Parts: sequence; C-alpha cells; structure tokens
Amino acid sequence: MPKKKNASVRVPVQIPKEEYKEMEKLRDEVGIPVAQQIKLLLHGYRIVKAEEALKKDLKESKS
Repeated sequence: MPKKKNASVRVPVQIPKEEYKEMEKLRDEVGIPVAQQIKLLLHGYRIVKAEEALKKDLKESKS
C-alpha cells in the first residue's frame, strides 16, 4: 500500500506540569490551544507577548 503524501503522524510527548500550567495560562490569556503551542515549540518557535518582545527590542537598541 503506497504512503499518502502529507500524512500526519501522532507522537506522544511528556511535558513537565509547570510548563503545562504555563501553556494553559497562555491559552486562557491569548487563545492559542495547548496542542498548537506544542506544535509551534517543536518547530522552533517561541511564543511571547508583543509587549515583552517590544521591551526587549528597545533594550537591545539602546545598548
């Protein structure tokens, strides 16, 4: 039987309770589901609030 292109694979992942609680908090504040957050993290993305990112950019530009 030939493999389907773009077939998704499910992989179980264990996350420490503290990280999961943070993801739940972010889900409640921003609306990004925990599963989507995990996908983004696995792809190398970091989820930050725009305010925090702007503050960091301002600090770096002043240096």
